[in-house]
Amino acid sequence: MKNTQKRSRTQKKALAMKLITVALILVLLVGNIGLYALVIEENGYIDLTDEGLYTLSEQFKEEVGDIEQQIKITFCTDPDYLLSDADLRYVYVMAKEIEKFMDNVSVETVNIDKNPTAVQKYRTTSASKINQTDVIVSCGERFRIINGRSFWSYDSSGQKHWAFNGEYKMANAFLSLSAHDNPTAYFTVGHGEKVYDVNSPDSADSIESYEFYKLLISSGLTVKTVNLDKEEIPEDCTLLIMNGPTVDYATKDEMDRESYFYVNYTSPIEKIDRFMDETGSVMIFKDPFVSLPTLEEYLLEWGMDTGNYQVKERQSEGSDRSLISAVYANSEKYPLGYSLYSDIIDLASPPKTVVKNSGYVSGLWENDELYYSSGLSAMYSPVLLSSDKAGAYDGDGRISDLAGNYHLAAVTARVKQVEVSSYYSYMFYGASTELTSSEYLSNGSYANYDIMFSSVRTMSRTDVYAADSLGALSMNTANYGGKILNSDAMSQEKREEYENQKIVKTYAAMTQKDATVLTVIALIVPLIILPLVCVYIVGRRKYM
Repeated sequence: MKNTQKRSRTQKKALAMKLITVALILVLLVGNIGLYALVIEENGYIDLTDEGLYTLSEQFKEEVGDIEQQIKITFCTDPDYLLSDADLRYVYVMAKEIEKFMDNVSVETVNIDKNPTAVQKYRTTSASKINQTDVIVSCGERFRIINGRSFWSYDSSGQKHWAFNGEYKMANAFLSLSAHDNPTAYFTVGHGEKVYDVNSPDSADSIESYEFYKLLISSGLTVKTVNLDKEEIPEDCTLLIMNGPTVDYATKDEMDRESYFYVNYTSPIEKIDRFMDETGSVMIFKDPFVSLPTLEEYLLEWGMDTGNYQVKERQSEGSDRSLISAVYANSEKYPLGYSLYSDIIDLASPPKTVVKNSGYVSGLWENDELYYSSGLSAMYSPVLLSSDKAGAYDGDGRISDLAGNYHLAAVTARVKQVEVSSYYSYMFYGASTELTSSEYLSNGSYANYDIMFSSVRTMSRTDVYAADSLGALSMNTANYGGKILNSDAMSQEKREEYENQKIVKTYAAMTQKDATVLTVIALIVPLIILPLVCVYIVGRRKYM
């Protein structure tokens, strides 16, 4: 009886020790996971940097604190890589701090090497490249892609870090993306324009414009119409489109019935001009033999001279000489036009873009640039050109004095500089309404869709800037807002000093090496404890 009771007590003790061992293992595993969550997910650290690199400034909180829209910050690689990168570490920590401060901000990491489709919707063209060092800030369908290096200011050599301007960059993205709840592209109507009509989808104009309408929706824009003869341009308009007008936008006289004399009303061109002064953007598509003197005169102010000529191939593989295979703008000579589709033409075999029934536009300014006394500057650039073998013919078949390389589409950017902030207005002119034609936008063999999509993306951007002084300690506009580093540059020694702080001291401490060591400890410690417990249990059973 006593032996039975003794064995029972021994078994209970053995079971208890086993349970204690299992509990210890679980505690260690949970502790390891908790440590990871504390540092990686919950920002469990103490900021010991002199510049407050790991702490949000109060001014930043004031700049973005009233934003209500949902914003997502996407990093394109894993957290351990981010924390080991000299540029991205501080950006990632800043993003996690913003996530803690703002309930409407979320942060995610995506390994685009393993899952490249996760960022597919952020590609502006089919050839766009998104890199591991890119940071994507998105609000609904709108987004900004910011390279990790651009969150820093550098010295004159471009090699050494000088100031961390991450708060300024991030605040600009937040404010720009949230500037409009529903950024809208407005088609002008009342002057013979082609517009997709949701109430008459089978009409000729709707069929012709449907793919362009879908393209605008895919760009994150709401699409509406406005009659500039009767209405002002709405405040939510980010892009005004004049698609194939056939009637001019001239000033009209109206009768004042009480006074019996004529008074002028605000003309459509005046409304457009005010809109452009407020950093708006306009896209105009016009066929070559349509004459609109008032509109064409206004385009002269934007450095664009439009002529009544049609561009044709002198020799054509097919029978249709009016179908032009476009040449892309040269990156060095025309950087503005090149920037709209650089991803496409940098391919080894770039797809071609075709333009049918096109006229041409010429730049008026010397060196394609103009500087105003008010501080404004403007740059003109072709977007699509004909080959040097093409000719341009008037209605009677006479050829233009200009020879080849006609500008089939062009863009002018006007820049207003305020302190360190640059405000852009864009005027895009396409010398053919076929550029918005469903026939060519829907044809995957051509790059027409990519060209137009990228152009719309660029021109419909809303740029809103935070205060130039945004940052922490020493502020001035010379450093473009930011936290000036304690030394003139972040030397390798200074960087290593920050990186070598332990986990609870700075966020930078969870390097891949540290993570590996902690993982090994978490696995080995239980393996050491378990045999010791077993020895203890056997000894107790033997000598009790």
